Amino acid sequence: VCPDMKTITPQKILQVLQTGAHPVEIDPALMTAARRPLDEMLRLAR
Repeated sequence: VCPDMKTITPQKILQVLQTGAHPVEIDPALMTAARRPLDEMLRLAR
């Protein structure tokens, strides 16, 4: 596990979900290109 992953705690995740702090912004073209393989991975996991 990378050092950055070790700093993520359930409390920090809850705070971000509750406050909307630190939004992740993704280029729309990248989002469109990434959606297809992600949807396929989720389909295969069912």
